[in-house]
Amino acid sequence: MILDLIDFRLKESVVLEAKREKLSKDLLIIILICVLIIVELPIILLFLKKTIQNLSDYFYIIYFALPILVFFIIFASAVPKVFMIRANNCNIEIGWIKNFIFKRVQRIHCNEIKKMVVSYLKKDSDEKILLEIFTDKKTPTLISFSISGSNNIKEIARIFLNIGYILNFHTYGAKTVGELSFIMDLSKTFDEKRKIEEEIDNIVFEEISEDINPKEIKIPYVEVRDLNPLRIVLCRKANFYDLLRIFLLLVFFPFAIIMLFIYATPKNYYAISMLIPFYLLILYLMKDLIAPIKLEISKIKGIVTVKKLFIKVSFPLYQIEQIEVKEIKANRTGTYIFQIYGRLKNGRKKQLFFTEFGYKEEKVLEVLANINILNTYFQKNFGIPTVYLGKKRFW
Repeated sequence: MILDLIDFRLKESVVLEAKREKLSKDLLIIILICVLIIVELPIILLFLKKTIQNLSDYFYIIYFALPILVFFIIFASAVPKVFMIRANNCNIEIGWIKNFIFKRVQRIHCNEIKKMVVSYLKKDSDEKILLEIFTDKKTPTLISFSISGSNNIKEIARIFLNIGYILNFHTYGAKTVGELSFIMDLSKTFDEKRKIEEEIDNIVFEEISEDINPKEIKIPYVEVRDLNPLRIVLCRKANFYDLLRIFLLLVFFPFAIIMLFIYATPKNYYAISMLIPFYLLILYLMKDLIAPIKLEISKIKGIVTVKKLFIKVSFPLYQIEQIEVKEIKANRTGTYIFQIYGRLKNGRKKQLFFTEFGYKEEKVLEVLANINILNTYFQKNFGIPTVYLGKKRFW
């Protein structure tokens, strides 16, 4: 959502609000699709009546209920969007649009807020702001939006410093990421950071030193394409073993099962059908050994995205409780595998990426050291600890 700066009174109030529109673009598109389906359903039904005789009553129920169910799921799973942020009188009010239609205002008093972090990223014409408000609740309030007409990062930072002062924050720390992005954390402690009251009109940025060069991280078949405090992108390329697994799991075994069914006699169908659960079990057990993989961790969007072949999985960044590193020695192939998972707060785990290479103890230690560098960087900038589940080693 794009917000406009409606009101800015120094140390008194800030109001950011979206322009009043009759219908949002997302809702308009859904309505147009709904109208199209309503028009097409009777036409398709007439065609089916002419070609198929004696349609059952269950068919009519499913035929008309299925589109309604699909639209209900779309509306129920819609991501809330912010349309207003107002800060005054030691309160912040956040206006949300839920399910494309319903509006709700969330009010948080300054005494409830423990910490606030602002991340601003601008790349070419794309601009995103992520505002994280930490309270006593387990999960922070995440607000993602853009500000119209924003060109100067100091002007953007000034808006949030003023919000911080209104919400009774005392100090701040701001660091630039490149020339067009910054990260700002606001604190209520009187520490050695810069004072908000003294520097609202003259904000000072510190540069983030690039202490890690992505090209220096040497993990077999893993390319680190982007590495900064706002975004991490890495790709796990496919090697010979990956291609062999893909061929066996997705080509050879399905083709073999189909051919067995085609040429088998009816007496053998039951025995052959037992192969399908066995194949599905193997597919499930091998799901974490399939590449290529593209991992993107965005602090601006607050989303972790893992793309594997034709499957894409996304989940909120704040749900990751810890990163787990697991090692496996594959004796049959003579390879060593490091699996990196994200353990979620609900107890489930999601694979982030893995690496596989020929086994040599020296190589294992070298790869593990590079994985630790990457995990340390992630812990430092994203605040998520790493747990090593492999065997104990002495460094």
